[in-house]
Amino acid sequence: MNPFREAQCGASFYTPLLMDALEHESNEDYAFYARCRGLSEKRLLLCHFFPRAAMGLVPNFLQSIGLALANATVIESIFSIPGFGYLIVNHVLDRDTPMIHAEVFFLALAIALCNIVADLVQWAIGRKKGVA
Repeated sequence: MNPFREAQCGASFYTPLLMDALEHESNEDYAFYARCRGLSEKRLLLCHFFPRAAMGLVPNFLQSIGLALANATVIESIFSIPGFGYLIVNHVLDRDTPMIHAEVFFLALAIALCNIVADLVQWAIGRKKGVA
């Protein structure tokens, strides 16, 4: 697997994933029965297909937010933008160990919080829509 592909967080990465998930949901048995009951395609898409398709994309998206925060170091170093990444690079060059530990802890905490939020959002969508 390409490590650079997982670091992408743009619409060009998530659109094919969402379209594949929506196509998969539209071919399920419950979609066939809902169409037989006379539900419109718009209602099926918004109320049934999209929440179930989003269940798989929410963790990927929120993890990419945490990784984008960690990858900000490179951009801030290249363009000399004073930010968190620039701070980390300066403390590594100065060998300021306590600050390096605190900054790495903050990044790990941010990624862990993004994962927790992803789990909570998935739980909320699943509870609201009855998705297993």
